[in-house]
This record gives sequence, C-alpha cells and structure tokens, in this order.
Amino acid sequence: MQPPQQNPPGNTSNPSPHSSSNQTPNPHNHSSRLPKLNLPTFSGNPLHWFTFWDSFEAAVHSNTGLGGVQKFSYLKAQLMGDASRAVAGFPLTNSNYEQAVNLLRERLGQPNKIISAHMQALLDLPNPVYELSSLQLFYDTMENHVRGLESLGRSHETYGDLLVPIVLAKLPSDMRTNLACDHDGPEWKFQQLRESILKEIRILEVGVHTFSKGCFYRSSPCSHQLISHSN
Repeated sequence: MQPPQQNPPGNTSNPSPHSSSNQTPNPHNHSSRLPKLNLPTFSGNPLHWFTFWDSFEAAVHSNTGLGGVQKFSYLKAQLMGDASRAVAGFPLTNSNYEQAVNLLRERLGQPNKIISAHMQALLDLPNPVYELSSLQLFYDTMENHVRGLESLGRSHETYGDLLVPIVLAKLPSDMRTNLACDHDGPEWKFQQLRESILKEIRILEVGVHTFSKGCFYRSSPCSHQLISHSN
C-alpha cells in the first residue's frame, strides 16, 4: 500500500498571495475607460453645437478620470463632416485635445454664428400647406428657432418686425385670409402672428367652425366661404 502523497514543501492548496485572485486592482484600469453613453454626434452645424457640447462636456470633458488622449479619442469618434475635418490634422496628444476643443468653439460654437444660423433657418422655412401636420411642423420649427435665439439673449422684439412679412408670405393664402379676419388693424406684431398661427392650428385640431368678428370660417381652406354676420 502506497503512503498518501503529500504536497511538496512550500506548495499548499491555498492560493498564492501572488495569484491573480489576490492582486490589488490597478486604479488606472477604470479611469482609462470611456463613459458608456450614447452621445450625439456633431457634423459642424452651429445649430447643433450646444446640444452636442453640453452632453460631451458632462460625460467626457469634465471627467477627471480621463486623460487628454482618451478625451481626444472620444471627441474624434463623435465628430463628422466639417467638424471632423477641422481637427483632422491634430495628432492624439494631451495638449492637442485642448487646441482641438478651442478650434471647434471658435469656428462652430461662437454665439454670433449660431444666431446667424437661427435667423437663416427662419428665413428658409419651407412653405406649409393648409393641413394640420404641415402647419404644426412649420409652427414647431419656427418656435424652436425663436427659443434658440432667446437662449442666446435675442428677444423676438429685436427682429420680429423683420420676420412678419416673411412668415405671412409663407402661409397659404386661405389661412392668411382667416388670420386677417381675426386681427385688428393692418399691421402685425410677431408675437401676435405666432399666437394667431397657433390658434388656427387649434381650430384644425378640433375641426370646428369658428365665428369671430363677423367672419365665419372653417378649419379648411375656405376663403371663398367667408360670410359676414353684420346684418
């Protein structure tokens, strides 16, 4: 009968203090990982700068656990089009990350450029048709740009008078007739026009007839159906 085998001296069944299970975690392992977030991309449109940068800044730029190279790598991964080309010449270094951010801010994130982009977008609004979905899209897009300008310190009172004839010209002729029927005087203020457009949308939503100031009009093109109730 063979005697039971014994472990060699110094070799026990307990894990070695140098085994992988007892290794001290490297504190740099987690700090070098990029945040697992779905951040928006940025193609260079100034209108999208603040949305992109606010998200990127919160998740990456202000992350003290990331080095400049990691931040720059993540930044490049989120850039497309003109924005990507703007920083393409910078090698991935800590110092170049700050230079790339400053370049993007100067070229695409300047408030005056964003204001100009909002104004141009208002001028380029496509003409709606006299249908609920089309008018809602027109109104919502217009309001988005108005709010964007207000966030940059540009009240509609500073530019509204310039937009009134442009917005009116974009509206369907039947709708202009209805708006005029419900408006006092020949002149409009931009705020009044915005409210009247929204009112017309509400009429289309409920699909009811409206009587106002001696004019009877319905929630569909009806300029030829205007009826005076002055008698």
